[in-house]
Amino acid sequence: MKKLIAISIFVFFVSAQARASSATYSLSPHHDDTLSIKVPNVFSPNGDGVNDFWSIIIYDYGVAVLDLQTTIYDRWGHEVFQSTNINQVWLGHTPTGRACSAGSYFYVINYTNGVTNQPEQLKGFVELVR
Repeated sequence: MKKLIAISIFVFFVSAQARASSATYSLSPHHDDTLSIKVPNVFSPNGDGVNDFWSIIIYDYGVAVLDLQTTIYDRWGHEVFQSTNINQVWLGHTPTGRACSAGSYFYVINYTNGVTNQPEQLKGFVELVR
């Protein structure tokens, strides 16, 4: 049985143009009760087969992620993506199918942690490169 010895929450910045945020929660000393959500900071939906979509990556290690909602806004605050499906990815288009322009977008991820039964939120920026 692996043991974790720290609770860590961290945010790091890659550059002035591309930012990333990530949160890691260790809720008990047991690896089976750990929740980690990774959020990519850049993607390029240009059809080359590399980083063509944006999605969150959840390592739940026995912790349920409940009531997940992911929303992405453009620089003017208009919603360009919204999903409650953990498997749905953003392809860099608006809800009407129009390709979004290159630039920074703001995401908000709301969910309920299955261990604490408390709502949690991640916010940050993702850079869309064309």
